[in-house]
Amino acid sequence: MAITGTGSLGDSIQAELITQEFYLAVRKSYVYSQPPITFSPPGAIVAQGNHYSSMAIVSYFPLQPVTAAAPELADVVPVALADRVVSVSPNLYINAVQESLKVRLQSTPDVAKVAAAEIANNAGESVDYLARTVAVSGNALIFGGTASSRDAVTTASQIDHADFLNAAAYLAGAEKIPGWGAGIGEGIGGIFRTATIADVIEDANIILVGEYGGKPEIILNGEIGMHMAGVRMVQSEFAKIFHGGGTSAGAVASSLVSAVTPGATALALASSMSSGAIGLYYCLGTPESSANGEQVPVETIMQASSNTTAVTIVGAGPNGGTLYAYSSGASVTHSHQVYATVFFGARSIIKVYTTEEGMGPEPQLLPPEDTGRAKQFRDWVWRHYVGYGRRAENGLFRIEHGCARFTLGA
Repeated sequence: MAITGTGSLGDSIQAELITQEFYLAVRKSYVYSQPPITFSPPGAIVAQGNHYSSMAIVSYFPLQPVTAAAPELADVVPVALADRVVSVSPNLYINAVQESLKVRLQSTPDVAKVAAAEIANNAGESVDYLARTVAVSGNALIFGGTASSRDAVTTASQIDHADFLNAAAYLAGAEKIPGWGAGIGEGIGGIFRTATIADVIEDANIILVGEYGGKPEIILNGEIGMHMAGVRMVQSEFAKIFHGGGTSAGAVASSLVSAVTPGATALALASSMSSGAIGLYYCLGTPESSANGEQVPVETIMQASSNTTAVTIVGAGPNGGTLYAYSSGASVTHSHQVYATVFFGARSIIKVYTTEEGMGPEPQLLPPEDTGRAKQFRDWVWRHYVGYGRRAENGLFRIEHGCARFTLGA
Protein backbone atom coordinates (compact mmCIF):
# COMPACT_ATOMS: atom_id res chain seq x y z
CA MET A 1 0.00 0.00 0.00
CA ALA A 2 1.40 3.38 -0.92
CA ILE A 3 1.83 5.95 1.81
CA THR A 4 0.98 9.50 0.84
CA GLY A 5 0.63 12.83 2.60
CA THR A 6 2.83 14.50 5.18
CA GLY A 7 3.15 14.11 8.90
CA SER A 8 5.43 14.77 11.83
CA LEU A 9 7.89 12.47 13.50
CA GLY A 10 6.72 10.65 16.59
CA ASP A 11 8.09 11.76 19.95
CA SER A 12 10.27 8.66 20.34
CA ILE A 13 11.84 9.04 16.89
CA GLN A 14 12.36 12.77 17.39
CA ALA A 15 13.99 12.12 20.79
CA GLU A 16 16.34 9.58 19.20
CA LEU A 17 17.36 12.03 16.47
CA ILE A 18 18.01 14.74 19.06
CA THR A 19 20.11 12.30 21.09
CA GLN A 20 22.21 11.44 18.03
CA GLU A 21 22.71 15.13 17.24
CA PHE A 22 23.64 15.71 20.89
CA TYR A 23 26.56 13.30 20.77
CA LEU A 24 27.74 14.64 17.41
CA ALA A 25 27.74 18.18 18.81
CA VAL A 26 29.56 17.08 21.98
CA ARG A 27 32.35 15.44 20.01
CA LYS A 28 32.81 18.54 17.83
CA SER A 29 33.79 20.51 20.95
CA TYR A 30 36.52 18.08 21.94
CA VAL A 31 40.08 19.31 21.54
CA TYR A 32 42.14 18.46 24.63
CA SER A 33 39.81 15.62 25.63
CA GLN A 34 39.96 13.70 22.34
CA PRO A 35 42.12 10.69 21.46
CA PRO A 36 45.00 10.23 21.07
CA ILE A 37 45.78 13.04 23.55
CA THR A 38 43.40 11.63 26.17
CA PHE A 39 42.95 7.95 27.00
CA SER A 40 41.49 5.72 29.69
CA PRO A 41 43.94 2.98 30.78
CA PRO A 42 42.82 -0.18 32.58
CA GLY A 43 41.52 0.72 36.00
CA ALA A 44 40.31 4.17 34.95
CA ILE A 45 36.67 3.11 34.58
CA VAL A 46 34.46 3.29 37.65
CA ALA A 47 32.18 0.26 37.41
CA GLN A 48 29.71 -1.53 39.70
CA GLY A 49 31.27 -2.24 43.09
CA ASN A 50 34.32 -0.18 42.19
CA HIS A 51 33.63 3.09 44.00
CA TYR A 52 36.43 5.50 44.83
CA SER A 53 36.70 9.22 45.38
CA SER A 54 40.01 9.08 43.52
CA MET A 55 41.50 6.52 41.17
CA ALA A 56 45.11 5.37 41.42
CA ILE A 57 46.46 4.73 37.92
CA VAL A 58 49.70 2.76 37.96
CA SER A 59 52.44 2.96 35.35
CA TYR A 60 55.61 0.89 35.32
CA PHE A 61 59.17 1.89 34.56
CA PRO A 62 61.13 -0.04 31.91
CA LEU A 63 63.92 -2.35 33.08
CA GLN A 64 67.50 -1.25 32.65
CA PRO A 65 69.40 -2.78 29.73
CA VAL A 66 71.42 -5.89 30.59
CA THR A 67 75.15 -5.19 30.13
CA ALA A 68 76.75 -8.23 31.83
CA ALA A 69 76.78 -11.81 30.56
CA ALA A 70 74.70 -14.34 32.49
CA PRO A 71 76.67 -16.23 35.21
CA GLU A 72 77.36 -19.91 34.62
CA LEU A 73 77.38 -21.11 38.25
CA ALA A 74 74.76 -18.89 39.85
CA ASP A 75 71.12 -18.16 39.26
CA VAL A 76 70.09 -14.86 37.76
CA VAL A 77 69.17 -12.22 40.30
CA PRO A 78 65.69 -10.85 39.60
CA VAL A 79 65.01 -7.14 39.72
CA ALA A 80 61.93 -5.42 41.12
CA LEU A 81 59.46 -3.63 38.92
CA ALA A 82 59.39 0.08 39.64
CA ASP A 83 56.05 1.80 39.42
CA ARG A 84 54.48 5.23 39.77
CA VAL A 85 50.92 6.14 40.72
CA VAL A 86 48.90 8.97 39.23
CA SER A 87 45.84 9.90 41.29
CA VAL A 88 42.79 11.20 39.40
CA SER A 89 39.72 12.44 41.27
CA PRO A 90 36.55 12.29 39.15
CA ASN A 91 33.46 14.27 40.02
CA LEU A 92 29.87 14.72 38.89
CA TYR A 93 29.16 17.62 36.51
CA ILE A 94 25.64 18.70 35.55
CA ASN A 95 23.98 21.54 33.65
CA ALA A 96 20.41 22.13 32.52
CA VAL A 97 18.22 24.52 30.56
CA GLN A 98 14.49 24.91 31.00
CA GLU A 99 11.99 25.89 28.34
CA SER A 100 8.47 26.96 29.24
CA LEU A 101 5.26 25.87 27.60
CA LYS A 102 4.54 29.51 26.71
CA VAL A 103 7.84 29.78 24.85
CA ARG A 104 7.14 26.58 22.95
CA LEU A 105 3.71 27.88 21.94
CA GLN A 106 4.93 31.31 20.88
CA SER A 107 8.31 30.59 19.32
CA THR A 108 8.72 30.08 15.60
CA PRO A 109 11.93 27.96 15.75
CA ASP A 110 11.98 24.39 16.95
CA VAL A 111 12.77 25.23 20.56
CA ALA A 112 13.41 21.59 21.44
CA LYS A 113 16.22 21.32 18.90
CA VAL A 114 17.65 24.68 19.96
CA ALA A 115 17.63 23.61 23.61
CA ALA A 116 19.24 20.26 22.79
CA ALA A 117 21.90 21.94 20.64
CA GLU A 118 22.76 24.48 23.34
CA ILE A 119 22.97 21.85 26.06
CA ALA A 120 25.13 19.67 23.78
CA ASN A 121 27.55 22.49 23.04
CA ASN A 122 27.74 23.27 26.75
CA ALA A 123 28.45 19.63 27.61
CA GLY A 124 31.25 19.35 25.07
CA GLU A 125 32.86 22.65 26.03
CA SER A 126 32.56 21.94 29.76
CA VAL A 127 34.21 18.54 29.52
CA ASP A 128 36.95 19.84 27.26
CA TYR A 129 37.50 22.72 29.69
CA LEU A 130 38.28 20.18 32.42
CA ALA A 131 40.84 18.45 30.21
CA ARG A 132 42.29 21.79 29.10
CA THR A 133 42.76 22.94 32.69
CA VAL A 134 44.85 19.83 33.33
CA ALA A 135 46.84 20.33 30.12
CA VAL A 136 47.76 23.98 30.72
CA SER A 137 48.80 23.59 34.35
CA GLY A 138 51.67 21.16 33.87
CA ASN A 139 55.20 21.79 35.08
CA ALA A 140 56.84 21.58 31.66
CA LEU A 141 56.79 25.22 30.60
CA ILE A 142 58.94 27.63 28.62
CA PHE A 143 58.21 31.11 27.33
CA GLY A 144 57.93 31.93 23.65
CA GLY A 145 60.77 33.33 21.60
CA THR A 146 63.45 34.88 23.79
CA ALA A 147 61.16 35.83 26.68
CA SER A 148 62.12 34.83 30.21
CA SER A 149 58.76 35.29 31.93
CA ARG A 150 55.07 35.03 31.26
CA ASP A 151 54.45 38.75 31.58
CA ALA A 152 57.07 39.81 29.03
CA VAL A 153 54.49 39.94 26.22
CA THR A 154 56.45 41.66 23.45
CA THR A 155 57.45 40.83 19.90
CA ALA A 156 60.38 38.90 21.31
CA SER A 157 57.97 36.64 23.22
CA GLN A 158 56.08 35.43 20.15
CA ILE A 159 56.33 31.75 19.27
CA ASP A 160 58.99 30.87 16.68
CA HIS A 161 60.47 27.86 14.89
CA ALA A 162 62.91 27.17 17.73
CA ASP A 163 59.97 26.55 20.08
CA PHE A 164 58.77 23.75 17.80
CA LEU A 165 62.21 22.16 17.96
CA ASN A 166 62.33 22.48 21.74
CA ALA A 167 58.90 20.86 22.12
CA ALA A 168 59.67 18.01 19.74
CA ALA A 169 63.00 17.26 21.42
CA TYR A 170 61.43 17.33 24.89
CA LEU A 171 58.52 15.03 24.06
CA ALA A 172 60.50 12.58 21.94
CA GLY A 173 62.16 11.02 25.00
CA ALA A 174 58.87 10.03 26.62
CA GLU A 175 57.46 8.69 23.36
CA LYS A 176 59.77 5.64 23.42
CA ILE A 177 58.46 4.36 26.76
CA PRO A 178 56.71 1.01 26.13
CA GLY A 179 52.95 1.23 26.47
CA TRP A 180 52.86 5.03 26.64
CA GLY A 181 54.42 6.35 23.47
CA ALA A 182 52.77 7.35 20.24
CA GLY A 183 51.50 4.76 17.84
CA ILE A 184 52.01 4.80 14.09
CA GLY A 185 50.63 8.00 12.64
CA GLU A 186 50.03 9.64 16.01
CA GLY A 187 53.33 11.32 16.83
CA ILE A 188 53.53 14.75 18.44
CA GLY A 189 51.00 17.55 18.01
CA GLY A 190 50.32 21.07 19.17
CA ILE A 191 47.09 23.02 19.66
CA PHE A 192 47.21 26.53 18.21
CA ARG A 193 44.89 29.53 18.01
CA THR A 194 44.46 31.19 14.61
CA ALA A 195 46.37 34.23 15.87
CA THR A 196 49.30 31.98 16.81
CA ILE A 197 49.27 30.34 13.39
CA ALA A 198 49.56 33.81 11.86
CA ASP A 199 52.68 34.50 13.95
CA VAL A 200 54.16 31.17 12.88
CA ILE A 201 53.58 31.97 9.21
CA GLU A 202 55.29 35.36 9.65
CA ASP A 203 58.41 33.80 11.18
CA ALA A 204 61.26 34.72 8.82
CA ASN A 205 62.85 31.25 8.93
CA ILE A 206 59.55 29.53 8.20
CA ILE A 207 58.87 31.86 5.27
CA LEU A 208 62.24 30.89 3.80
CA VAL A 209 61.31 27.21 4.13
CA GLY A 210 57.98 27.91 2.46
CA GLU A 211 59.58 29.82 -0.40
CA TYR A 212 62.52 27.54 -1.08
CA GLY A 213 61.49 24.22 0.44
CA GLY A 214 59.55 23.02 -2.57
CA LYS A 215 56.06 23.29 -1.05
CA PRO A 216 55.24 26.95 -0.41
CA GLU A 217 51.50 26.28 -0.48
CA ILE A 218 51.69 24.20 2.71
CA ILE A 219 52.86 27.04 4.92
CA LEU A 220 52.25 30.31 3.14
CA ASN A 221 48.57 29.57 2.46
CA GLY A 222 48.08 28.97 6.17
CA GLU A 223 46.87 25.40 5.74
CA ILE A 224 46.52 23.59 9.03
CA GLY A 225 47.18 19.94 9.71
CA MET A 226 50.69 20.04 8.28
CA HIS A 227 53.77 18.96 10.14
CA MET A 228 56.50 21.35 11.19
CA ALA A 229 59.64 20.01 12.87
CA GLY A 230 57.80 16.73 13.38
CA VAL A 231 54.85 18.46 15.08
CA ARG A 232 51.33 18.22 13.69
CA MET A 233 49.62 21.59 13.97
CA VAL A 234 46.02 21.48 15.21
CA GLN A 235 44.09 24.73 14.89
CA SER A 236 41.31 25.39 17.40
CA GLU A 237 39.74 28.47 18.93
CA PHE A 238 39.37 26.39 22.12
CA ALA A 239 43.15 26.56 22.59
CA LYS A 240 43.89 28.29 25.86
CA ILE A 241 44.40 32.04 26.19
CA PHE A 242 45.13 33.62 29.57
CA HIS A 243 43.05 36.78 29.18
CA GLY A 244 44.67 39.92 30.56
CA GLY A 245 47.53 37.76 31.84
CA GLY A 246 50.33 39.78 30.31
CA THR A 247 51.78 43.22 30.86
CA SER A 248 49.70 46.38 30.66
CA ALA A 249 49.02 47.53 27.12
CA GLY A 250 48.77 51.19 28.12
CA ALA A 251 45.26 52.20 29.16
CA VAL A 252 44.44 52.47 32.86
CA ALA A 253 42.15 49.81 34.33
CA SER A 254 38.54 50.48 35.24
CA SER A 255 35.48 48.49 36.37
CA LEU A 256 31.77 48.15 35.66
CA VAL A 257 29.37 50.38 37.57
CA SER A 258 26.38 48.29 36.53
CA ALA A 259 25.91 44.62 35.71
CA VAL A 260 25.68 43.46 32.11
CA THR A 261 23.83 40.53 30.58
CA PRO A 262 25.11 38.26 27.79
CA GLY A 263 25.09 40.15 24.51
CA ALA A 264 25.82 43.57 26.02
CA THR A 265 27.20 46.01 23.45
CA ALA A 266 27.79 48.92 25.84
CA LEU A 267 29.55 49.18 29.19
CA ALA A 268 29.11 51.75 31.95
CA LEU A 269 32.54 52.25 33.53
CA ALA A 270 33.51 53.66 36.90
CA SER A 271 36.16 55.81 35.23
CA SER A 272 37.25 56.71 31.74
CA MET A 273 39.89 54.37 30.34
CA SER A 274 42.86 56.74 30.25
CA SER A 275 44.65 56.62 26.88
CA GLY A 276 41.97 54.28 25.57
CA ALA A 277 40.96 54.49 21.90
CA ILE A 278 38.77 52.83 19.31
CA GLY A 279 40.18 49.44 18.29
CA LEU A 280 41.88 48.61 21.59
CA TYR A 281 41.23 45.29 23.30
CA TYR A 282 40.30 44.83 26.96
CA CYS A 283 39.95 41.95 29.39
CA LEU A 284 36.46 41.87 30.90
CA GLY A 285 36.46 39.91 34.16
CA THR A 286 39.27 38.83 36.48
CA PRO A 287 42.58 38.73 34.57
CA GLU A 288 44.11 35.26 34.40
CA SER A 289 47.48 35.62 36.09
CA SER A 290 50.17 33.09 36.91
CA ALA A 291 48.77 32.90 40.44
CA ASN A 292 45.05 32.40 39.80
CA GLY A 293 45.07 30.45 36.53
CA GLU A 294 41.82 30.03 34.60
CA GLN A 295 38.87 32.24 35.53
CA VAL A 296 35.16 32.06 34.65
CA PRO A 297 33.66 34.25 33.33
CA VAL A 298 36.35 36.18 31.49
CA GLU A 299 36.66 37.32 27.89
CA THR A 300 38.35 39.82 25.59
CA ILE A 301 36.35 42.67 24.04
CA MET A 302 37.19 45.54 21.68
CA GLN A 303 36.46 49.24 22.24
CA ALA A 304 34.25 50.65 19.47
CA SER A 305 33.57 54.22 20.62
CA SER A 306 35.43 57.22 22.00
CA ASN A 307 37.07 57.13 25.41
CA THR A 308 34.30 57.88 27.92
CA THR A 309 32.67 56.14 30.86
CA ALA A 310 29.92 54.92 28.50
CA VAL A 311 31.75 52.77 25.97
CA THR A 312 30.37 50.85 23.01
CA ILE A 313 32.13 47.52 22.61
CA VAL A 314 32.32 44.56 20.26
CA GLY A 315 32.54 41.03 21.62
CA ALA A 316 32.38 37.41 20.48
CA GLY A 317 28.74 36.88 21.45
CA PRO A 318 26.20 35.73 18.84
CA ASN A 319 25.02 39.34 18.44
CA GLY A 320 28.49 40.87 18.50
CA GLY A 321 28.28 41.69 22.21
CA THR A 322 29.63 40.03 25.33
CA LEU A 323 29.59 36.26 25.72
CA TYR A 324 28.71 36.17 29.43
CA ALA A 325 27.00 38.09 32.21
CA TYR A 326 29.07 40.19 34.62
CA SER A 327 28.26 41.75 37.97
CA SER A 328 28.76 45.37 38.92
CA GLY A 329 32.38 45.89 39.93
CA ALA A 330 33.81 43.43 37.41
CA SER A 331 37.23 44.60 36.25
CA VAL A 332 37.97 45.98 32.79
CA THR A 333 41.72 45.98 32.11
CA HIS A 334 43.88 46.79 29.13
CA SER A 335 46.57 44.11 29.29
CA HIS A 336 48.06 41.73 26.76
CA GLN A 337 46.73 38.24 26.27
CA VAL A 338 49.05 35.30 26.97
CA TYR A 339 48.62 32.38 24.59
CA ALA A 340 49.21 28.89 25.98
CA THR A 341 50.20 26.59 23.11
CA VAL A 342 50.36 23.00 24.36
CA PHE A 343 52.43 20.34 22.60
CA PHE A 344 51.57 16.74 23.39
CA GLY A 345 52.37 13.14 22.68
CA ALA A 346 49.78 10.40 22.43
CA ARG A 347 48.05 9.36 25.66
CA SER A 348 49.23 12.44 27.53
CA ILE A 349 46.07 12.90 29.64
CA ILE A 350 44.32 10.21 31.68
CA LYS A 351 40.52 10.20 31.69
CA VAL A 352 38.49 8.52 34.46
CA TYR A 353 34.75 7.98 34.05
CA THR A 354 31.92 5.73 35.23
CA THR A 355 29.72 3.21 33.45
CA GLU A 356 27.02 3.28 36.15
CA GLU A 357 23.60 4.92 36.01
CA GLY A 358 23.58 4.81 32.23
CA MET A 359 26.69 6.99 31.98
CA GLY A 360 29.87 6.32 30.04
CA PRO A 361 32.90 7.94 28.44
CA GLU A 362 30.88 10.90 27.14
CA PRO A 363 28.33 13.23 28.77
CA GLN A 364 24.87 11.74 29.08
CA LEU A 365 21.78 13.54 27.79
CA LEU A 366 18.80 12.74 29.99
CA PRO A 367 15.38 12.35 28.34
CA PRO A 368 13.57 15.72 28.38
CA GLU A 369 11.21 15.85 31.34
CA ASP A 370 8.08 17.97 31.79
CA THR A 371 7.87 19.41 35.30
CA GLY A 372 5.65 21.80 37.26
CA ARG A 373 2.06 21.37 38.46
CA ALA A 374 0.75 22.09 34.98
CA LYS A 375 3.71 20.40 33.27
CA GLN A 376 4.55 23.83 31.93
CA PHE A 377 8.33 23.41 32.05
CA ARG A 378 10.56 21.11 30.04
CA ASP A 379 14.03 20.37 31.39
CA TRP A 380 17.03 19.50 29.23
CA VAL A 381 19.86 18.07 31.31
CA TRP A 382 23.32 16.62 30.73
CA ARG A 383 25.49 14.96 33.33
CA HIS A 384 28.91 13.39 33.39
CA TYR A 385 31.03 11.70 36.05
CA VAL A 386 34.57 12.31 34.88
CA GLY A 387 38.05 13.37 35.92
CA TYR A 388 41.32 14.12 34.15
CA GLY A 389 44.95 13.95 35.17
CA ARG A 390 48.34 14.28 33.51
CA ARG A 391 49.83 10.88 32.80
CA ALA A 392 53.30 12.32 33.43
CA GLU A 393 54.88 15.75 33.30
CA ASN A 394 57.01 14.65 30.35
CA GLY A 395 53.96 14.02 28.16
CA LEU A 396 52.91 17.67 27.78
CA PHE A 397 54.98 20.72 26.91
CA ARG A 398 53.50 24.23 27.21
CA ILE A 399 54.76 27.44 25.65
CA GLU A 400 53.26 30.64 27.04
CA HIS A 401 53.83 33.43 24.58
CA GLY A 402 52.71 36.76 23.26
CA CYS A 403 51.02 37.32 19.95
CA ALA A 404 50.97 40.07 17.36
CA ARG A 405 47.15 40.02 17.43
CA PHE A 406 44.42 39.94 20.02
CA THR A 407 41.60 37.40 19.89
CA LEU A 408 38.00 38.27 20.80
CA GLY A 409 36.01 36.11 23.19
CA ALA A 410 36.95 33.45 25.72
